[in-house]
Amino acid sequence: MINSLKPYKICLNIKLIEDFKIKLKLIHINSIVSDKTNIYYDSDNNFYIFVYGNLYVNNNVLKLPEKNNIKNDMSITFDFKDDNDRYDYLKTLYNTLQKWTCDKSTFNNHASKIYKNNISIIDNFWFVI
Repeated sequence: MINSLKPYKICLNIKLIEDFKIKLKLIHINSIVSDKTNIYYDSDNNFYIFVYGNLYVNNNVLKLPEKNNIKNDMSITFDFKDDNDRYDYLKTLYNTLQKWTCDKSTFNNHASKIYKNNISIIDNFWFVI
C-alpha cells in the first residue's frame, strides 16, 4: 500500500476509452473497506456498491474486492451503449460514492461528513475520503 493513500477509503483510476468504454482500475482500497463483506444500496440512484469477491462493474453496480481477493493489477473494462449512457454511469457512481462514504452503518466511526465533498478527482484518479 502507498502510505500517501492511507487516509482514503478507495482510489480509482477511471479512463474513458473510445467506443463508449471505461477502464476502471483499483489503485487502493483501505482495510476499513476490504476487511468485511458489505452491501450498500443507493435507492435514489438504484445503484449498489458491494465489497465481496472480486472487482466488477455493471450498469448499476460497483463491486470492490474483499481483502483476500486483492491483487496488484485490478482493472476492468466496461462497454456502454453510447456516450450518454457512459456519462450517466459515471455521474451515478460519483453520487453514490458520495453517499456510501458517509454511511454510518457501513463505516461506523470512519464515516465521512455528510455535507462535504468527499471525492477528489485529479485527472483520471478518484480519491474517496
